Amino acid sequence: MTKFQQHSHGRFSATSFIENLVMCSPILMAVSLLFYSHELYYRNVQEDAALEWASAWSFFIAGFLFLKVLVERYRQQEAYWFCGLLVFACLFVAMEEISWGQRILGYQPAELFLAYNSQQEANFHNLVNDYSRARTLGYALMVFGIILPFSKSIPAIASLHERFGIICAPQHLAASFAVVATLQFWHPFNYTGEWVELMFALGLVITALSVADNPPLNIISSTIRPIAFAIGVMFTGAAFAELRPGNQQNDAAFYDQTEVELIALREDLLRDGVSGLCGSHVRLYDYFSYYDSDRLRDGEFRSLEPAIGLRARYFIDPWHTSYWLLDKCATEDLPRKLIIYSYGANRKRDLTREQMMPDDFIIMLN
Repeated sequence: MTKFQQHSHGRFSATSFIENLVMCSPILMAVSLLFYSHELYYRNVQEDAALEWASAWSFFIAGFLFLKVLVERYRQQEAYWFCGLLVFACLFVAMEEISWGQRILGYQPAELFLAYNSQQEANFHNLVNDYSRARTLGYALMVFGIILPFSKSIPAIASLHERFGIICAPQHLAASFAVVATLQFWHPFNYTGEWVELMFALGLVITALSVADNPPLNIISSTIRPIAFAIGVMFTGAAFAELRPGNQQNDAAFYDQTEVELIALREDLLRDGVSGLCGSHVRLYDYFSYYDSDRLRDGEFRSLEPAIGLRARYFIDPWHTSYWLLDKCATEDLPRKLIIYSYGANRKRDLTREQMMPDDFIIMLN
């Protein structure tokens, strides 16, 4: 039986069960966190937190595994162009996840991204609206994990798969891909898409392992190998979120400048009052663009432009991340709270829905 035929075979086994379990493990983790602690869930799904880094590392690993398969096919004079496409796609998505190094280096993105990227980061996927991006990912899951695998059951199409070297998920992963695609279209809880990205990446890793002639960790049983990779990327993601390079830019001058800028932003917001409904949690650039275009042009913060450049035009802090506005609704016990904050030196949100963490720079409006 050839490698292609082994990969096409739909028989369910212990290895198949483990691979499905590994691919779906992130959703089990998500549900567990939601039941155990909403705050812990919230902190782990933020930008630059453990989940995003686990996804990035999974796409990197998948890309390099497919690169290994591409080299094998090239040496064996087999069709490899589709494998090359997968290498490019995986590595491209991995770099998008870390905003082409901005997550590590903390550089200021080009003005195009500051103005039109929904997260004001150096990546392309956030230039596209959320609906189109979500639908594209859902269709990709269906094609790669369901349609292409089962099209191999048709002899004429199976011969085309082999002739053109098309790689897709093993048939026994179709159920997991169906679950993940359903989650992507249904979106049953906040940040579902972040978990879907990780599951897709794990599915790609498993696929690459299944088609490689001599996969890494070959000394480990094929049943255990996916578990080893999954545990590895989870721990690496969590560790990198806390210990990544450039995480300690604790420049006193940055702190002083941030204080000056937050005071200017407060003056701009207090001048005419805060628009919108309580419960808002938005980037200040989005807020001013939507509600207060005049103050965007002539406010106190904008007057700092000669000293801080584009940051004044797009409401960016000294660490090149967005300033945020949090409007917490009043409760029976607590008054309404209006907060402007910066992520601070570690360039990620430490503030949660219930706690104000020391690394975030915060100023109250009331």
